[in-house]
Amino acid sequence: MLQKCPIDVCHARALKIIQEVIQKIPEIREILKVDIKAAYEGGPTAKSIDEIILSYPYVLAITVYRISHELYVREVPLIPRIMNECTFGNRNRYTFR
Repeated sequence: MLQKCPIDVCHARALKIIQEVIQKIPEIREILKVDIKAAYEGGPTAKSIDEIILSYPYVLAITVYRISHELYVREVPLIPRIMNECTFGNRNRYTFR
């Protein structure tokens, strides 16, 4: 069950968390560069980094995971879970039926 808090306390906490996560964006970008490079080097059919970024569903999934993890470690309730569920809920569009 989600805990209730006074609106001013929740608002201040949300602003603090947002600032912290925004400050982490450059670090997340650097990590994603390594992830994408690994996908490129490990993908025998990949022609370019751009192709990896634009067409590999893995990139969206790992990007959302890395951002949602930052929210999770800051004890943000529910939102990280929703982010990941929405991302992985889209995986069916990449399967052939």
